[in-house]
Amino acid sequence: MNVKTSDDCIGVHANHPLSNQFVVIGYKDGAVSAIPKDLFRNGRDEAVEVDSLQIGRCSMLGAGSIVKCGEGVQRLVIGKHVAGGLRLRFLLSDPQSTHTLCAVPFGPPGFGIDDAPAPNYPDTVIHHDVSIGDEAMVLGGSVIASGCVIGVRSIVPPHFRGEPFGIYEGSPARLTGFRFSESVREKLLQLAWWDMPLDWLKQHRKAFLIDLAADEGRALDVLAELQQAKDDAMRATHPAAGPVADAPQPNSNAGEVSYAAPAAQLDAPGIVDPASAAGATPADALTADEAEALVNEFVATLNALSTLGQHQQAEAVARQMTAIFPTLGFGWKALGEALLQQGLADQALAPLQRASELSPSDHAAASPKAPHPEATSTPAQAPGASETAETVVTPRARKQAAAAPQMAETKRLATLFNSGRMAEAAVFAQGVANRYPRHPLGWKMLGLALRAQGQAGEATDQLRKAIELAPEDHEVMLVLAELLKEQGRVAEAEQAYRRLIALKPDHALAHNMLGQTLYWQFRLDEAEAVFRRTLEFAPGNARTLNDLGLMLQLQGRLAEAEDAFHRALAIDPDYDTARSNLLFCLSHSDDVDPDDLTKQHCAFGECLERKLRAQCKRHTNSRNPQRSLRVGFVSGDLFEHAVASFLEPLLVHLARDPGLTLYAYYNHSIVDDVSARLRSHFHNWASVYRMSDTALAEQIRADGIDILIDLSGHTGRNRLRTFARKPAPIQASWLGYPATTGMTTIDYYFADPLFVPPGESERQFSEKIVYLPAVAPFAPSETAPAVNTLPALANRYITFGSFNRLNKLRPAVIGLWAEVLHAVPTARMLVGGLPDEARNMVAEMFAQHRIERDRLVFRARSNLQVYLEQHREVDLCLDTFPYGGGTTTLNAAWMGVPTLTLPGRTAPARQGATIMSGLGLEAFIASDPADFFAKGVHWANDPAQLAELRNGMRERCAASAYFQPEVVVAAMSRALRLMWERWCTGEAPVSFDAQLPADWQQPVAAGA
Repeated sequence: MNVKTSDDCIGVHANHPLSNQFVVIGYKDGAVSAIPKDLFRNGRDEAVEVDSLQIGRCSMLGAGSIVKCGEGVQRLVIGKHVAGGLRLRFLLSDPQSTHTLCAVPFGPPGFGIDDAPAPNYPDTVIHHDVSIGDEAMVLGGSVIASGCVIGVRSIVPPHFRGEPFGIYEGSPARLTGFRFSESVREKLLQLAWWDMPLDWLKQHRKAFLIDLAADEGRALDVLAELQQAKDDAMRATHPAAGPVADAPQPNSNAGEVSYAAPAAQLDAPGIVDPASAAGATPADALTADEAEALVNEFVATLNALSTLGQHQQAEAVARQMTAIFPTLGFGWKALGEALLQQGLADQALAPLQRASELSPSDHAAASPKAPHPEATSTPAQAPGASETAETVVTPRARKQAAAAPQMAETKRLATLFNSGRMAEAAVFAQGVANRYPRHPLGWKMLGLALRAQGQAGEATDQLRKAIELAPEDHEVMLVLAELLKEQGRVAEAEQAYRRLIALKPDHALAHNMLGQTLYWQFRLDEAEAVFRRTLEFAPGNARTLNDLGLMLQLQGRLAEAEDAFHRALAIDPDYDTARSNLLFCLSHSDDVDPDDLTKQHCAFGECLERKLRAQCKRHTNSRNPQRSLRVGFVSGDLFEHAVASFLEPLLVHLARDPGLTLYAYYNHSIVDDVSARLRSHFHNWASVYRMSDTALAEQIRADGIDILIDLSGHTGRNRLRTFARKPAPIQASWLGYPATTGMTTIDYYFADPLFVPPGESERQFSEKIVYLPAVAPFAPSETAPAVNTLPALANRYITFGSFNRLNKLRPAVIGLWAEVLHAVPTARMLVGGLPDEARNMVAEMFAQHRIERDRLVFRARSNLQVYLEQHREVDLCLDTFPYGGGTTTLNAAWMGVPTLTLPGRTAPARQGATIMSGLGLEAFIASDPADFFAKGVHWANDPAQLAELRNGMRERCAASAYFQPEVVVAAMSRALRLMWERWCTGEAPVSFDAQLPADWQQPVAAGA
């Protein structure tokens, strides 16, 4: 092979440990490049005599890599710091070309070639610092920029331009690119992963495939973990520097925490033997401190070699340890396990028996009949005090060792945690905490393990102990703050984030989360200040812009919110959450055209589904139209939330359907009494808020779900990315979002004919409409106070009211309400549900229309019972537009208060009209703003009629389908079966009416 490389090359390392598979080229500073032997092959899979490879310093192509070439001169140019995984295939398409890289299909050498000419793609240029994972395909005509990581089983399509510092993942024929925030980019550069050997990259490849753009906090934690793993690897490679001083740091996201065992450097001529510094000096010639340090070095090195599977080298090091410390069982056990892993059971018997004699309590060193089940992941435990008291450890040294966990204990914790054995990890961590109560590691890992098991309260207590012992551990503080936030302890989370910012003033994620905690406490001015301050030192942070947009939207500052979402998407066009928030924001706007809004929703769906189409799989559900169906519900609102008030009455009856089995996938951390009630109606309840979209899709497939129902749409905590993977054969959207998702992978949308009238309105949905008697059944609160007498009769003035969200109070809405108030000069306006600091803003909006402050009554946000009680002050509610009230309108009706509403062309604009019509109160539906004004004045001047309506409102509600869940459930059950029957026969989804025939009789309640 004709090879060219850097000027500082010192030749081939013929005796390198990898030389049996690779041509290993050394450099003056000790670095190496590795090239598989027989890299160049022709179309008949024969070695080619004439070829040329230019490979940069520290570039390594994995075993099985192959370059397919023609019979003439070939030249392959690879930049420095390129790491290629196993079975990487290159194909030079033109015998005279240079720089060109492309690939043959996956498989053994020569598979799929058969002398056929390769596609003649243009040149592909790989710049410096690129990592390529296993089974990657690099096609021609592309530019792979510095800092790219091409992941396992990925394909780089022709003419692709890589993003600098991008990570790419995927399966064959699929590639996804991500852009990073500046802080993540900085940490990637600091990590300098391209300096690490191929084995290390392979060991940690899963970390490189994580979406480091979706969650900056998680990204920084993963990179911190990789940095720690790299540091451990460096220390393990050069153990003369002393034992590892610090315990590995966990990722703050407990669901993704992993520990990396120290790895050996590939670019060294060989593993540095811990005994080399001592010249294999017997233990009795060493001081106690020297002996203790050397034992720790042996333990660290043997753990690293065992984890990496380098058992021959582990055998050599273990033999040195047994020569220096013949009375320590650890060395003998490590030697026996290294021999077992090489299949040398007969040779392993003697050292394992010796280990058993020296360490009789260590039952793992007993029989060499088969490799120890944890030999590769968990090497022998480090020697304990009983082994070493008479040999290498003095009382002073034992006292020092007792202050911190031993390396073997740390490794054991890591192994249990990484393998997902959280219960065992918690037990072991508790033991470590008990043995070393003044060291934070045990408490930290106990907290993380408990959190992973869903024991948030207990985890919080343990992490607080860890913080007390290590008050500057910002990673644990971040986990603690996140736990407090998950439990709804927002004020405590705020203080934790403030402490973290005091430690790390430039921690963008901490600033961002602090802003969120203020936002959740409706301290909106403070939240805005935090978000804007964060953008001063992290201007490219798309997440902060998204959160700023949410805060502005909550205040009704829609134009500013839209701008923030657009800026976030300009930084990260693949930020689907920001795009959903933008769509939700636009649905509140006076200016948006309904057809354009539909197009924007459909554009979202097309973009999302295009990215994830390759992850859709063929459904294997049995096509039996009569069998029992598994129906899954995905929601982040299964707690005291408006969605739950509609879902619960349906579940009570739907769960009794013998043809249905109900599954819940709950995407939130808050669990309350409502959650407990809802859970009782499901066959299976899964908490999925920390699951990735891919993992959730796989879980849904594994559960065999036949029909999957989205309850979020484009609202918060949605899992539309999971639905885009089409994990169930039939998918529908319902309840949480009064508009289309825009996705073709969602087949149906549940509505009623008033909410989505057939025809033009139906065309505003990408889904097919399934018509029910009512959009959903509504369950009024059991603690709702009784309906009182019309307040106007005692007050002698009318009180209008609104309990809608702040972001629905648009200038045009306030303006129309003000016209009614001017026409009824004695009237008052009660505005409820406002955060305290929003009162002045709303009062100013009314003042712009000459409505004095003394005509306004403000009521603060409160619990449900107090909120319902506030309706006793109101005579008539005024609806918002173009996004009308839904739950607020039904709650008001139950409290005897009708709502004057102005419908529009979109589904959100028809919510109030749908409910009023369903209650037989069409007289409260205006045809235009002038009619709204006229009707408002009319009803204000007819308190007697309002009083009569109020007295009979609950009876009117009870007669409506909205308050008859059994009617809606019967139609829902029929709809699910009809949808399923169509799928079984291969028919495409269609819109249909699921209402039962007119002669259907409502079941009579037992005892009636």
